[in-house]
Amino acid sequence: MSHNSQVCYLQKVLNDAFDTELKRIYIENGIFLQALYVYTPEEQLPVYIDTQYIYSDEDLIGGQDDFLVFVPIELKPASPIALEGFLSDMRTLINAYKLASKTYNIKWIE
Repeated sequence: MSHNSQVCYLQKVLNDAFDTELKRIYIENGIFLQALYVYTPEEQLPVYIDTQYIYSDEDLIGGQDDFLVFVPIELKPASPIALEGFLSDMRTLINAYKLASKTYNIKWIE
């Protein structure tokens, strides 16, 4: 079977490599936060917030991944060295199949 950067194929590659029996690794689109600019009184422009959320710079910087890879916590190695090896192997595989411009983050799930 030929694999490409489409989500279903990337999920299959990851599950075949890391969760062969239960196939619990999945991918979702990232969450993109829109910045809201609130004008200062000196700018003399209208301010209408309504039900908008105001995010900090840290919120906007941290939540801009194109996709998230969710991995069951049961697959997480106990030792720090094994964990680093696991994550390195997973990143290598993801980077081989994802589009070059896409960013991602690996999340552990219960």
